[in-house]
Amino acid sequence: MARLSNVISYMRYKYPDKQSLSSDRLKLMVFLADWKSAILCGKQMTNIRWEIKKGKLDPPKSNNEKEFASPKPLSSIRYFLQKLFGLKKLSSEEKEIIDFVIESSWDKNWEEFVQLIYSTYPIIAEQESAKLDLGSMASKYNELVRPLLNKVGIDAPSDTGLAQS
Repeated sequence: MARLSNVISYMRYKYPDKQSLSSDRLKLMVFLADWKSAILCGKQMTNIRWEIKKGKLDPPKSNNEKEFASPKPLSSIRYFLQKLFGLKKLSSEEKEIIDFVIESSWDKNWEEFVQLIYSTYPIIAEQESAKLDLGSMASKYNELVRPLLNKVGIDAPSDTGLAQS
């Protein structure tokens, strides 16, 4: 399982329009990475316990808020080196998943991006309030939903449960 700080550092590093990468967008991109990882690998990429509260996706608050905050200026060599070496701690598969999430979402305006999030299977399947077990939901998705999508002609080799536009 990847450390959240490494995932966020890599997303910030690879995101094409760094000025427009808000903490809210970053949180939702981590959700997409967790969801794609669950589909492809059977487990989330991070250890975030995702929840839906009153129909809204919400990571637990705790210490995660500091992780998602805007990065500090590179005022110290130590901070810079921590971020640089954090990028190297992700596996090539984790990097591919994050790259896919960025490529699938970076050019979407906020409304389109939120629509992408709320069209994923975990959000559709759990409308009100629930803790999301992305690993088991991915199993159900792969077993039940994906074959139906393939049957109606929605067949993409890289299908990950993220709508492509």
